[in-house]
Amino acid sequence: MCVRLSRDFDIDNHVIFSQEGYRGRPVTDGNIQLYLSEQTSKFLPLHLPPWQIIVVPIYQSQRAHTSSSEIPPPTMDHYYILLRFHHLLLSDMPNVRICDLLLVESSKQTSVDDEEVDDETDLPFSNLISTPSSIVELYSRITVAITNRWNEFIYRHDPLESPDGLKRRVKELPELLSLLLIATVCVISDFWRGYHAIRAEPAEKIKYLMSLIRREGRRRNLSWEIVGDCIIDAMDPFAITRRIFRGFFWLLGQAIVILPCTLIRECMAIRCCLFLGHCGYPNTIIGFLFEYIPLFTAALWEIYESLKLIIMAPRSLYEGLIAGGHGNRHSIKEATICGRKVIAWSEIMEKEDVKYCAKRAGATEAEISLTMLAAAIKDALEEFGDMPVPQFVDISARSVHQDCLVGRMSRNFGVDGVICLPLPLGDGGNVHVQQMRRALHEARKTNIALYTITGIETQRTVLTNVFTWVWIKLLTNYLSKKFCITITDTVENTKRRYKTLWGHPVVDMIYFRPPMANISLSLTIQKFGNHLRLGVIADAELTPCHMEIARSWTNHMRQF
Repeated sequence: MCVRLSRDFDIDNHVIFSQEGYRGRPVTDGNIQLYLSEQTSKFLPLHLPPWQIIVVPIYQSQRAHTSSSEIPPPTMDHYYILLRFHHLLLSDMPNVRICDLLLVESSKQTSVDDEEVDDETDLPFSNLISTPSSIVELYSRITVAITNRWNEFIYRHDPLESPDGLKRRVKELPELLSLLLIATVCVISDFWRGYHAIRAEPAEKIKYLMSLIRREGRRRNLSWEIVGDCIIDAMDPFAITRRIFRGFFWLLGQAIVILPCTLIRECMAIRCCLFLGHCGYPNTIIGFLFEYIPLFTAALWEIYESLKLIIMAPRSLYEGLIAGGHGNRHSIKEATICGRKVIAWSEIMEKEDVKYCAKRAGATEAEISLTMLAAAIKDALEEFGDMPVPQFVDISARSVHQDCLVGRMSRNFGVDGVICLPLPLGDGGNVHVQQMRRALHEARKTNIALYTITGIETQRTVLTNVFTWVWIKLLTNYLSKKFCITITDTVENTKRRYKTLWGHPVVDMIYFRPPMANISLSLTIQKFGNHLRLGVIADAELTPCHMEIARSWTNHMRQF
């Protein structure tokens, strides 16, 4: 429900500065998770716009917050900002970014020594398919070549491009045909641009087309008299004889002068290609073949891969979403959800330590963090419920670019497609790391179609425009029940630094991707600055399972 009158809006209902403490005690770093988890478990007020910002100050421990006037007021050491926003309200405002709501701005890193370069190979849920670069490059070169040839053709034959062109009368048929071609292209181009601006009646569009034809005729001085003169000139025996002699001497000059020079340039181009590996003579046949044959072959291969993906997409989607999976049942999957959310987060882990461990284990940093996450899920399943712990847990996963949260990237284009994989559970050892490595490799090969379709849906909302709401709801309920655990990997831009609009640097950030439909547990591997941590948001019925996952992930990371 939205407030319709501005006088009914009260900013104090949405921006809350929390000072009351938590259960009679001041809010500190020790109980901040319990306090914020209690805040997120409450539903947003139904009679207000569904958004809320809670500012939680953390005071210095030696100066606890008190109401006594004899003791000096406490000093705030740092503060947390909790942003709660309904996703339907965000979808109606595509230009509003989360950084605008948090009043956070980003800037380029100025220090070159501290600059880090993101490893694109360490993105487990991104870059499943490569962008068709050869097709794009071939299309670009063909477009540029056609444009250059067309501009040259216009410069030579269009009277509007010549200072005395309007005074020169067209006498020969080739000149007339050239002018007619140029005028036709101009008419079609202008008619296409103004087609939707004209009223829908066909008579009005035909009238607009005829006005464009008359305009081009007047601009280029074309008339039926000129057309008749050009046709008579084409049938004149003297003109035909003149053109024959002109063509004969042109061919003779080509054979005596141009052809030998052309053969020499072709031989030099062959020598350049064989001994230097590149062709320095682009205006030769050898240079054209040397440049375009590899590009054309690569474009054909990309077209073949794209067609193969399209043909195999229905089968891979059926095997991955419907018939796939290991049919595993566990306590989290069978739990009844209530809709209220609780949150928790782990302690920070330094990236240098994770990188060192990954190098020793022969794996990537993402594989290490995912392996420890799988071990933490196993520990939580052993404590939560009485059902046996399966060997695999079906999950859905995707990547979110941090720039779409606190940067300049759009929300639609900052979220990658979804992949589904059976997450192998284990103890977090080296054998478990290798199992995770194989599972990710297999998932990246089999989820290309799902990744592509969900990526397009995120950016363009194609499926929701094609299928009805009932079918979308049924499909969402089925898939969210089967893949009740979702993992989000944040892709950080290490070249940016973030601060609030009032000048305070952002020392940490945790992104909670809220579980929807039948999803009961959402996990985020959050990278920020020189550390990473795990963010957990779960249904309130899973308490205290969500806190156990955060603690267990930290313990497994430290032990590894």
